[in-house]
Amino acid sequence: MAHESSVEDTIALLEQFAIAPRGTVVGVTESEIVRLEGDLGVTLPESYRRFLGLAGGGLGRFLDGTDFAAAELVDMRRSAERLLRDNGASFKL
Repeated sequence: MAHESSVEDTIALLEQFAIAPRGTVVGVTESEIVRLEGDLGVTLPESYRRFLGLAGGGLGRFLDGTDFAAAELVDMRRSAERLLRDNGASFKL
């Protein structure tokens, strides 16, 4: 699969340029990914599951200040749903 090497290549570049020094790239376990899918009520695309497995727990300074990590996704979705509901949006996540 092409996306497998691109995720790994990107992580290697982040490590090479000390944006995400070796040891600061942290993946999540398969069981954490399965639990996340259950909490969100979705099946995540294989490429995103691979990313989470390699770096879903942290990427050093890369993406600092963003909510990309697996641990933040459920709360982020709940906040988005509440925002839509509070504003009378008919759109559903």
